[in-house]
Amino acid sequence: MQAQTRDYQPYFSISYFGLLGTHPGLRIGVAYPVFQVNKQDLALKRDEVLVGAYLLFYYHRRNQLGLGGDFQFSFRSQRAKGMHKEIAFGLGYLRTFLPNRVYSFDQPHPPEKSTGQFLKMLSLGLGKSFDPKIGSNFWMIKPTLMHLKPFNTGTTLNFALDAGVYFQ
Repeated sequence: MQAQTRDYQPYFSISYFGLLGTHPGLRIGVAYPVFQVNKQDLALKRDEVLVGAYLLFYYHRRNQLGLGGDFQFSFRSQRAKGMHKEIAFGLGYLRTFLPNRVYSFDQPHPPEKSTGQFLKMLSLGLGKSFDPKIGSNFWMIKPTLMHLKPFNTGTTLNFALDAGVYFQ
């Protein structure tokens, strides 16, 4: 009798992270499968819960640079024909920097050159494996809704387009 080995290998990712879809950025990270939902028939489908950590950077021309990180909890479903679906929720911190000169009119102090923001993210992903077998490398497109809590406003919503490759 052979011992069953767990096939819980981490996924590494690199992707285009475009704020509002057009302001270019980069996102890199690693996600580790915590457990598999379906234990039988892993050759046909794999549903798993993942925990990941990501670093992100974007450049918003004439406005700001963004640098941040988030921890993400996600549910990913993979099928034997290579289709991938994912829903993810993330919490993190985003630091924005104003690259341009800041002018102060009728204020005792100029605005801050950098600000920190609490970040919440929700994304839905759709992708396809490069190879039809389960567990192979794949690409995924994830439209992402970001809820930011900046220093000077109550709240703001942003959209980001996350499109990249995932590999083991």
